[in-house]
Amino acid sequence: MLLGIDPLLGPECLAALRAMGHGDSLVLADANFPASSSAQRLIRMEGASLLSALRAVLSVLPIDDFEPAPLSSMQVVGKPDAVPPILQDMQLLVDRMVPGAPRIVPVERFGFYELARRAYAIIATGERAFYGNLILRKGVIPPDLHPASPPHASIPRLHPTHRSQLMTVLKPLSQRKLGSSPLHVTALGVGTAPLGDLYQRVPERDAEEMLRSGYELGLRLFDTAPLYGSGLAEHRTGHELRQRPRDSFVLSSKVGRHYRVAPGHKDYGNWAGGLEFNEVLDYSYDGAMRSFEQSLLRLGLARIDVLLIHDVDVHTHKSRQEADRRFDQAMEGAYRALVELRRNGDVKAIGVGVNEADMCAKFARAGDFDCMLLAGRYTLLEQGALDEFLPLCEQKDIGVLAGGVYNSGILASGPGQGAKYNYAEAPAAVRDRVAKLDEVCRAHGVPLAAAAIQFPLAHPKVSSVVIGAISAAEIRQNFELMSQPIPPALWRDLKAQGLVRAEAPVPG
Repeated sequence: MLLGIDPLLGPECLAALRAMGHGDSLVLADANFPASSSAQRLIRMEGASLLSALRAVLSVLPIDDFEPAPLSSMQVVGKPDAVPPILQDMQLLVDRMVPGAPRIVPVERFGFYELARRAYAIIATGERAFYGNLILRKGVIPPDLHPASPPHASIPRLHPTHRSQLMTVLKPLSQRKLGSSPLHVTALGVGTAPLGDLYQRVPERDAEEMLRSGYELGLRLFDTAPLYGSGLAEHRTGHELRQRPRDSFVLSSKVGRHYRVAPGHKDYGNWAGGLEFNEVLDYSYDGAMRSFEQSLLRLGLARIDVLLIHDVDVHTHKSRQEADRRFDQAMEGAYRALVELRRNGDVKAIGVGVNEADMCAKFARAGDFDCMLLAGRYTLLEQGALDEFLPLCEQKDIGVLAGGVYNSGILASGPGQGAKYNYAEAPAAVRDRVAKLDEVCRAHGVPLAAAAIQFPLAHPKVSSVVIGAISAAEIRQNFELMSQPIPPALWRDLKAQGLVRAEAPVPG
């Protein structure tokens, strides 16, 4: 026996906890968990409850405060928003013992099993309550804290109930229904346009780590398109997702372009790299079917869940007349193909992906769509979609995937010189408005990017915010920004100053 050491922590357990390095993970498993077949190192604590084991471990193990989600539980199967009693008890214990009281983030069951197999060790407890499983990521002990001092000294903090009254906290992993489709998607989705080498080349390793980190964080919506690097983003996305259980994620791609080989003659446009193919714009029935089949081959997957008609808008086609002509083609051709694929069960949801709210409204009136991806037009900076498109979504049960929530970067970078808006340098009027938004956010101690990523999700028809990233660090940062607590007073001040429309729903 030693003073200050919980008797549950035997020599084998203490040795494992000490040997773990920063970022290594530990699993506390209930009696039903397949610990023996999953563990790299198995430590038996079968006479202890989950809470007793957790209390003992937290008395000596620092929790990682570099990561946005250092604690993970297993999501309830079929009820992703359910909070079982054992999870409530775990969270209360964490609130008392861990500085900063990090939230325990539920992870889909198969994703949890995969994380457990990669953990440094698994402690098998005798816990009988269902979903009594927890993954902890080890942190560091700062140099000014003597190892003999308990790292979880008593720190005054608000009870969770009081904290929730003061702050609004969104959950990136909360599952939301996608319009009239049978699909549910996470509030934060993974966009892959940057993985097509948009504006800069992305090394293969960085692309793989971004996608892997997104999945391991628990994000379960991945959006891609043939356009992104002439198929490069689809190749990269498929390579990662083929290694995951197919029913554990929702995959979205698009039609409207198919590709021809063009060695040495590729038109790169905005793409710094990509594959040696040139696009053929084609919104016909046959063109959509060809695009769909090419995507399946590039992805190496037998199914795409969400299929969108891509880029039927003025931004892409340079004039209203040409955009309207392409709209007619799409409704006569590509739309028929998507309806057929949905009817046959080849896809589960159909929609459009465009840059303009009025074009979304035009499609919504003309067809039977499950969802639409609107890029850059329902953001902290712009709420024109409230005029017609979003009311139509409520009438017709159309789910919205909100893309471009940083308006091409200015809502993430701030209003400085060189800030990007709508894929170009931001004009002075836009920079001035963003400066005012930033000033209000700063007054409340909230990053502008956190307000930008959270704002669209307050609308009842926005199912997910889809954001691209080029690295694991960026996807983790997006996760953390969506988890950032925001005081309701910030939203009130933005409305009072006319920076957000009065009728716009806000978080809280």
